Amino acid sequence: MNRTLLRETLKGLKQDEFQNIKSVDIRQLTSAMLEHLGDPDGELRDSLIYRTFSYLIANGY
Repeated sequence: MNRTLLRETLKGLKQDEFQNIKSVDIRQLTSAMLEHLGDPDGELRDSLIYRTFSYLIANGY
């Protein structure tokens, strides 16, 4: 998953408060998030990736 698609996917999940998380391939999503974990873009890294990882961990994914 490229950076742009990752950003759009994570923004969509965040906007829906993760209600549609089951419609996403979690393995593909987490692989893409790990690939971009050190991204210099603070919004992508902090607001989207870290927040999504927190949600996934807290909810047993």
